[in-house]
Formats: sequence, C-alpha cells, structure tokens
Amino acid sequence: AILFLVGSFVGGLSQYFGAPISCDFKGVNEALVQDFCWIHGSSYIPPQYQRHMNCIVDLDAVEEEKDAPDTSYYQWVTFVLLIQAGTFLAPHQIWTFLEGGLMRSFGKEGRSLILIKDEKFGGACSDEGVVTQSVIEKYVQYFTSIMHHNNLYFAKFVFCETLNFAVLFINFVLTDKFLKGKFMTYGTDVVAYYKLPDAERPFRTNPLCAAFPTEVSCTMPNIGAAGGAQHMNGLCVLSQNILNEKIYLVIWFWMVGMMALSVVFVCYRLCTIFFQPFRFL
Repeated sequence: AILFLVGSFVGGLSQYFGAPISCDFKGVNEALVQDFCWIHGSSYIPPQYQRHMNCIVDLDAVEEEKDAPDTSYYQWVTFVLLIQAGTFLAPHQIWTFLEGGLMRSFGKEGRSLILIKDEKFGGACSDEGVVTQSVIEKYVQYFTSIMHHNNLYFAKFVFCETLNFAVLFINFVLTDKFLKGKFMTYGTDVVAYYKLPDAERPFRTNPLCAAFPTEVSCTMPNIGAAGGAQHMNGLCVLSQNILNEKIYLVIWFWMVGMMALSVVFVCYRLCTIFFQPFRFL
C-alpha cells in the first residue's frame, strides 16, 4: 500500500505541479494544444519514423493511423495507483473489524513498563506495580479456558489472509488490462531489452516505450477562418511517462516477488491446517 501511495504521490506532483506534456505545433496556441492532447490522448509515432525518434514500439497489428492505440490512460495513472493502495489496505481493515481488538487487549499488562517481580511481598500485588507471577497465572487460566474454541476466530484470520493474496493477484491482472496488456511480462521484457548490445537496441522494440511512450503524435481538429474543418498534427513529448515507466517497473518486481512469496506462504498455511505436528512445531 505504501509503495502505491508513493507512486501516486510522485506522479501527482509531476502531473499537477510540472509540465507532463510538451507539444510542438505551428501557428497554434501552445497551451490550447497541450491541454487538448493531454485530455484526449495521442497516438504513437508512425513506424517509419520510430527508429529516428529512438522509441521502437510494436505496431504489427496497426494498419492505419486511426487504428493506433490511444495513450490517454497515462493521465489516469495517479488515480489508479491511489485506488490500488486502498485495495491493499482493505484486508487489514476487514481483519481489524472481525478480530474485535482481542489481540490488542490480550497481554496488555504483560507489555506494561511498570511490570515487575517483587519477591518482598510474596507474590502479592504491591503499590510499586503488577507482580509478574499473578499476571502470568491470569493469562494462563484465560488461555486454557479458550483452548479448542477458536476455530471461528482462526477461520476469519485465514479468510483475510486469502483475501490479501486475492487482492494481490487481481491487482496484477487489472494493471495488465489497464496498461493494454503490456504489464504481464513488463519487468522481464525490460531486463531482456537492456541485456542486448547497445548497437542492437535501436532495432528492437523498447518495452518502456511500448507501455509508456515518451514521444507521440497528436492530431487536433480545428475550424479555419472560412468555417472549414482542419486537422493539425504535431509532436508531443510526454515527460510524465518517464516517471510512470520507472514507477511501474518497481511495482512489477515488487508484485511478482510478493506473489512468489504468497505461494510459499499458502503452502505453509495449508500445512498448519492439515498437519497437527507441524502446527504444534
């Protein structure tokens, strides 16, 4: 949750307190063009010019300019990261509600700084603090009385653990949908790309550009002085995506690592449920 909040915060600062997009149009108001291209999105550079612009993108399925994928999703990155941060906090909040504060209250005296063992009073409570022996005996009696009566409590805990894993996997899949199918292998693609020799990279698809293009073409419709329709085309640089590509690269490695760890932990949890000696150990 903290990782996604930081990503949203950094993206928000650069988007609303910086210049997330810069466009070059001839004879048109610069602010008007940049607002239009930022709000309505823009298209990739045509394939024949991509190598010249140092941003090779896979456009095998694109036959015409109108079929080029829209990149307007970059303006939603800040909000999507914020929503995802909330989803990662949800299992903990649900567990806090279901658990009812039992763990917080259990052993409260045992965590107290005034807890002492006073032999002078023979195990009785004194004005100087709580005697260790009496505290231990109280909690031993309580623990014994609730032994084998915590199945529902444990079921709630396992439910929230499972929900935690589900949120992780669902967020990974939805992030891939949000980024037009370019997130599933994003991290491995970037590593493979930067392992290529420097001379070979300009001829290969750049996964960073494919997910977050930094140089795009934008066509703005307009009406001429005589009332005729016009279409003005220009080049835009999306400086916001320089941050986005790094944010999502860190997120990819973090989520993949957490999913691998989750598989191990699910196996551990199943062992504690079905094998009593393992649970006792």
